Amino acid sequence: MTTITIILFIISFALLNFSLISIFYHNKFTNDTTYFILSNSIILVSILLFYHYFNDYYLSLIFSVFYFINNICLAIELKKVSIKYFFFSIPYLLFNIYFLSLLIFKL
Repeated sequence: MTTITIILFIISFALLNFSLISIFYHNKFTNDTTYFILSNSIILVSILLFYHYFNDYYLSLIFSVFYFINNICLAIELKKVSIKYFFFSIPYLLFNIYFLSLLIFKL
């Protein structure tokens, strides 16, 4: 189960990063996109810290919900830039749903 989760995360994260690098290359970054990327990184570190280091599944579930909401906002921002980048962010949203369901059923 863990290897499947890691493989799905790597694939979806690579697609999201490909779209972000492409946006950066074409100089289409906005302040909102930068905010959602930075807040995504901070929330992801919080999830990893609470889930793996402290083994606190309730706080990691709360941060995962915030992370999912933030990723929806990031997908909307990417859709404003180009529909192609929005399609690259869909696997990342699906991974977030998968990770949330894993946490919910683990509790």
